[in-house]
Amino acid sequence: MRATELFEQSNLSFILYFNGKPVARYASEYEAQQQALAVSKRIPNLDYQIKQEVCELEPVDLKENLRKWFREKWVRFGPDGKIRGACARGSESEGKPKCLPQSKAHSLGKKGRASAAARKRRQDPNPERSGAAINVATRKKK
Repeated sequence: MRATELFEQSNLSFILYFNGKPVARYASEYEAQQQALAVSKRIPNLDYQIKQEVCELEPVDLKENLRKWFREKWVRFGPDGKIRGACARGSESEGKPKCLPQSKAHSLGKKGRASAAARKRRQDPNPERSGAAINVATRKKK
């Protein structure tokens, strides 16, 4: 399937009508059909229709560059401000690392890196915690 076909399909929605009045919008015809059948079992003599509609999506202007993000070299550093290598947990005794692109880490300086890592450790002290990462601001808010 080509990308343009996928884009066109993502704009489709299916509207469920009961007795001529729109009731709900679904992403797939199957979902609309299942809901219509479930409701019509409970309420006899209910007339339903499913109509396909194309939604107009507005283009979004993104100022992000994913390719640039992947090409950047990410490094980790500890609360002493020293850069410890590539961004991944080094050893179990190290704790949760604070990671930044290498260029930004160098521009912070040693004190800035130490402050950012200490802030991260304060907000996420358990190195064995599982789940989503806790993101911490690199610089203090003024």
